[in-house]
Amino acid sequence: MDNKDVVVQDWICGHITPRNLIEAWEPPASVDTLGDAPRLPLMAVVRLLAFGEPDSPPDIEQLLEILYRTQAAKVLFGAASRGEVRFFGTCLKTGIRGLIPPEIFDVSNSLVNDDDTGIGPDLNDIATSDDAASYKRFRELMKDDKIERWRDVMVERASLGKWIGGLPKRKPSDDEARAAIRVAIDQNDGFIGQEAGAIIVRERYPGFNKKRAMALVKELTCNDIPGPKRRRKNRAANRA
Repeated sequence: MDNKDVVVQDWICGHITPRNLIEAWEPPASVDTLGDAPRLPLMAVVRLLAFGEPDSPPDIEQLLEILYRTQAAKVLFGAASRGEVRFFGTCLKTGIRGLIPPEIFDVSNSLVNDDDTGIGPDLNDIATSDDAASYKRFRELMKDDKIERWRDVMVERASLGKWIGGLPKRKPSDDEARAAIRVAIDQNDGFIGQEAGAIIVRERYPGFNKKRAMALVKELTCNDIPGPKRRRKNRAANRA
């Protein structure tokens, strides 16, 4: 992955997207791997959103892991600010545990503990943001002493699953389809038919267009044959 050009694609249909991170965030298929508890640990949810599983990959570089987790958390907090995902935690100011109000996320927040169990205002992001409205809101909350930090944060499973289920899925790119085709070609002694290649691509990426997949197989194999042909009937014999 080339990290020189840092780009975030705003594909999430108007949802808040993080700035200055490595690539567009893509939601997991479901929250099933986190178990069936009604409230889920924030750290497990963040890693599921970042890596597609409750734990970080063992071989990932530390900086990349932080970037992925930060990106996932920003998108999750955006959902919380709209009331789509509910958080519970203990307020450090009062010591009271309960529902974290959505207005807490009106300003930029970040993960504040090394184990991703707490949240608090992202002062660096707020200070460098070009969003004047967000900065004004932060100043108002500061004035009213409503800037709060939370520990032992949990995420409501039901609202998380509903939010994830309603998110648009990113359309796989031609390059991703080509990569799947190349693997299939290598596994089939350097050749694969268009039909078979399209099946493999669509098993990996169910929304991928079949005709486009066949065209990519043709491009990579120079194979003009769409697939196995049925034996032609003897029309002369049928007319006899």
